[in-house]
Amino acid sequence: MCDEFADQRAENRRSPNVPVSYEELAQLGIFVRKLNPETMLESIDGKPSEVDRIMASMGYKNRDEVCCAPDKLPNYETKLKMFFEEHIHEDEEIRLIKEGSGYFDFRNRSDEWIRVLVKAGDFIIVPAGMYHRFTMDETNFTHAIRLFSDAPKWIAINRPCEDNPFRQQFLEEYVQHPKRKTVLGDADDTTNILIDLPTTFDAVIKPIIHGGLSAGDKDLLVLYFTGTPNPKTGDSWCPDCVTADPLVAGSVKEAESKGRRVVFVECTVDRSSYLKNPSYPYRVHPFIELPSIPTLMVFEATDSEDEGPGVQRLVKQESGDAAWLQKL
Repeated sequence: MCDEFADQRAENRRSPNVPVSYEELAQLGIFVRKLNPETMLESIDGKPSEVDRIMASMGYKNRDEVCCAPDKLPNYETKLKMFFEEHIHEDEEIRLIKEGSGYFDFRNRSDEWIRVLVKAGDFIIVPAGMYHRFTMDETNFTHAIRLFSDAPKWIAINRPCEDNPFRQQFLEEYVQHPKRKTVLGDADDTTNILIDLPTTFDAVIKPIIHGGLSAGDKDLLVLYFTGTPNPKTGDSWCPDCVTADPLVAGSVKEAESKGRRVVFVECTVDRSSYLKNPSYPYRVHPFIELPSIPTLMVFEATDSEDEGPGVQRLVKQESGDAAWLQKL
């Protein structure tokens, strides 16, 4: 979004606009998930509602509801100005939009604003220590459910607060030394690689495909497509991926124990941008044509008289639930 504007409730897009993906938000620690607003609070056949399941899996104990509208929130304009002051919290801010809409603004690593429109069914987690603000949009109506890990509270610490320990922890984790892990452990730039933005796939993979493996040593390239992790539990949002993750890791380690060099590339897939999106980058990529997640693609290095060393041969591709996994 632009830095200067006349009305905080307007879209305030940059010109030209700069879109931001869910994966890029995840890199900043912002967790976004799309729920069905018509069923997310329903208990069906005696089973907990989707919201109840989320609370249980993430350890949230309490929730309340707040309705922001001129006739619903006392001192509406004053409260709106307070929400729009740039601030942090010393705990996560968790919001589920029940009705209406509004805007969250976040600072990226370059201290530029990102504006996120939230609507009914949007579930969003803002990490502790992150500079952000909230405003209504031009409809002037948002009905939100607030989730809390402990007693309900909302305490804002306005910018600047660089010495705050929660701010320092946020900077360490997401700005200065962001965590980069695959199912094998800490990611690196050689044999255990994490691709968390589909837009970077080609730049990472092409050097490996063209000469990054040794045919003589029977090197393997393993591409593993799995769901992004839940920020609280570290587990993928995809249940089949949760089952497959340790099996894939064990299979890679067994291959390595037999003397094979494995270049392992984990490609994470964000739920909100992937589901019901036939144009998701991995689905339409000619090299991948991702059918589902989890998907495992294993390539073996070969020598070719016509094309030279570094040509890769696909030796395994499996998709679906974890039952398909066999040893490499």
